[in-house]
Amino acid sequence: VPKLGFFIANDVSSRSLQILGEGMQNRLAYWGMSKSFAGFLPMTKKIWIPDEHRANAIPCVTLQTRVNGEVRQNASTADMIYTPLQMLRAARKTYPQLPLKQGDIFIMGTPGGIALATPRWKGRLAELLRFSRFTKLKFVLKGDQSKFLKPGDTVSVSGGWLGEVQSTIR
Repeated sequence: VPKLGFFIANDVSSRSLQILGEGMQNRLAYWGMSKSFAGFLPMTKKIWIPDEHRANAIPCVTLQTRVNGEVRQNASTADMIYTPLQMLRAARKTYPQLPLKQGDIFIMGTPGGIALATPRWKGRLAELLRFSRFTKLKFVLKGDQSKFLKPGDTVSVSGGWLGEVQSTIR
């Protein structure tokens, strides 16, 4: 029986690449590419593996992200929408040609508080007006970028007893 391990990671993304994938048939390829740059997934060195295997169990911890000491994200894993088993099934359905192997890493989600958040009404309006992906990106880049990460920013992601990972944006 495969075992699940848990760790803390900072799932950094290039949001501009994700936006460019909107409306594209291969949207998930853009999503994956936006997370694939060197240094974009700092994670704790230790992984906790429960003694007893339960496919849908998630350790209850508070996930907190700080940028230069300021809390940006603060949420409990109890608020997660999907269970590990649901995530694994979705990955299998989306990428049936890629076998899951021991040691594969899955990031389970991101708490609210990311720098680039679009209100639902704006997203719907952009769809109604049939904005191209380039127009969407242009509007995002014209908006408030004060919360975007900049070179020199220190990002710390903690998960209580699961540990903490810190990185500096270059």
